[in-house]
Amino acid sequence: MVILNAQRQIIFSNARLVEMLKLSGCQEILGQRPGEVLDCVHAREAQNGCGTDEHCCECGAIEAIMTASLLDHEEALPCRLIRVGGDTMDLLVRATPIRVGRDTFTILAITDSLGDT
Repeated sequence: MVILNAQRQIIFSNARLVEMLKLSGCQEILGQRPGEVLDCVHAREAQNGCGTDEHCCECGAIEAIMTASLLDHEEALPCRLIRVGGDTMDLLVRATPIRVGRDTFTILAITDSLGDT
């Protein structure tokens, strides 16, 4: 689980993701976007990173984030992430917008297709 700002950058991560990525703390991924952290090959292809490549218009994660933000309701969609190196991850991405004052953030919960990530 991560919390994203309006630019889809990670501003918080739970301990489970930090453990999965074998990091010393969430500071190492702050400011990055989900595809960059999960090694999506398309995040590396795009000059401006995750969410900006032509392939991203088909990405379930970006669609869930954008739909949740624009329509102001939770959205859950499947996402097949192709990682650098060629392996894939079949995920369910649940995006929930939250408002804090005038700012809107997105809580992004990611589980694998079996529900155990």
